[in-house]
Amino acid sequence: MLRIGVIGAGRNAREKHLPDIVADGRAELVAVANRSLESGRAVGDRFDVPEVYANWREFLERAHLDAVVIGTWPDQHVEIAIAALQAGAHVLVEARLASSLADALALRDAVRAHPQQVVQVVPAGFSLEQDLTMKRLVEDELGELISVEGTFHDGDFADESAPLHWRQDARRVGINMMTLGRRYEVLLRWLPHVREVVAAGEVVVRERRDPSTNEMHALRLPDVLSVLGRYPGRAQLTLTMSTVTGHGPAPTVRIFGRDATVLFDGASKQIYLGRKDAGELVEVVVPDHERHPRRVIGEFLDSIVDQAPVRRTTLEDALRYTAFTDAVHRSLHSGGWETVEGDGSHPN
Repeated sequence: MLRIGVIGAGRNAREKHLPDIVADGRAELVAVANRSLESGRAVGDRFDVPEVYANWREFLERAHLDAVVIGTWPDQHVEIAIAALQAGAHVLVEARLASSLADALALRDAVRAHPQQVVQVVPAGFSLEQDLTMKRLVEDELGELISVEGTFHDGDFADESAPLHWRQDARRVGINMMTLGRRYEVLLRWLPHVREVVAAGEVVVRERRDPSTNEMHALRLPDVLSVLGRYPGRAQLTLTMSTVTGHGPAPTVRIFGRDATVLFDGASKQIYLGRKDAGELVEVVVPDHERHPRRVIGEFLDSIVDQAPVRRTTLEDALRYTAFTDAVHRSLHSGGWETVEGDGSHPN
């Protein structure tokens, strides 16, 4: 049985990864390291974890693990992942992959030095059960791609008096902003990669109280963002998003081709198809054989135990969405078009 440990037992780890490890039967959850020894012990007590460590370095040195799940903030992902690889462990990294493209590329280089070890990134869950159907419709029905429009407005942080959340803290997330990387990761499952972008953003809520210091913290990452991208050929991408606009529309992706339009409603998870000779959009039922449930831990263990290929999300795909996010970040500062590293395909 595989010995597996968790570094950073945040909400996603506590609600999904740890219960799935316990339930799977192919791995034994033997160690945890959290932000403090006290919080680590609370997780250890809840999940019957025998070993609790005060920090991740001691964890890697003493726990002798086969696999490590990293659930820390993005600024720590790469350093911990590289150290875990060097300790001989397989690695599952929580999304977002890294706080900068340079860090993501450093992890890529480390992975190349450890080709026998599995590295998987936790996938965005927006459309996991509908992805195969969406990809089929794009490939079989759309014809030439003309444009892609994604609208993602939510009110997660509409309350201006709410305290600073780590997702708003550039010290923790680096170039990652709002749900940008997560949304583009989903588009990568259906569509080609953009080759260049231009972006405009605004920081609407300019400061929040940091609960760790009880002082006001100035915010630098936009909470309203518009991105225009160019695909290879003539097609364009338009993304608009915010986290401070309450009562916004449901998250929606519209994909327009010369022969058809495909619409994905992110709230209902419904897919609609409109052929150019039809008068209206019709609902597309996802067939059972194309419905792929979320199995993050299961797929991670499949890759270790059965040598199954990593499908969601591969390091290569995570590098692509990181390169996209990096180009958007650069465009916000330059005010102009920025090339996506490696033309949006293989970051060099």
